[in-house]
Amino acid sequence: MSEIELRRSHQRSDGELRTIAAAIGDKLVARHGGECHWTEQSMHYQLPGTVNAEVQWNASEILVVLRLQALAAMFENAITAFVAQQLDRYLSA
Repeated sequence: MSEIELRRSHQRSDGELRTIAAAIGDKLVARHGGECHWTEQSMHYQLPGTVNAEVQWNASEILVVLRLQALAAMFENAITAFVAQQLDRYLSA
């Protein structure tokens, strides 16, 4: 298993971050299946046998943690680059 952590500072409201996390979760489920679960300031996504992901945020920072299983870990560099690009895109919009 491989674990990736990506952090970014932000100046978004809690509501904006919830909307962004919901959009990301909806896209993941629609494209790949799996399940999303929510808590106050986090979104958890799981695709069994492939990835467990968590997006957490507070007033100044967002953290994305990806735990890649063996097959997905083979693509760690590409997955990290894609997630970083999407994170930057969503936070800069």
